[in-house]
Amino acid sequence: MSVKQKTFSQGFTLLEMLIAIAIIGILAAVAIPGYKQFTIRAKMVDALVLMEANKERIEEFYDLNNRLPLDESDVFSNMPTPVDDIVEKLALQGDYTGDTATIYVMLRNGIADISSSDGAFGLRATKHPQGHLTWSCINFGLNPDYLPAQCN
Repeated sequence: MSVKQKTFSQGFTLLEMLIAIAIIGILAAVAIPGYKQFTIRAKMVDALVLMEANKERIEEFYDLNNRLPLDESDVFSNMPTPVDDIVEKLALQGDYTGDTATIYVMLRNGIADISSSDGAFGLRATKHPQGHLTWSCINFGLNPDYLPAQCN
């Protein structure tokens, strides 16, 4: 009588490999868009922090001149360009009456995977009747999902 030894193959079958690849593909399809939105939003928070840090310059200009600045040359004359790894330029636009001024940022090319045609956001200073400035976040057509939580 001969003894036959059964040999067991080790490893994965083709079907098991296909199922594993399908599961990985589904997880990637769900996770990648969420990750992209998260990274864009983080970069927008960095831009908001930069704008927040420069509010003091506008408030000081307002206190000295009793009007808001008309453009960035009034308050950002010594601002380097690019400002940091994300922001190319910090810009300011006021109205001719001196009642409002908006700080906004121009992102560096390739940052946040959005183009300038996708919109922007900024901080708007408005004169309050009691003599102080009120600040609000303004959306210029940017996808609301990209806005920092402070601007929603």
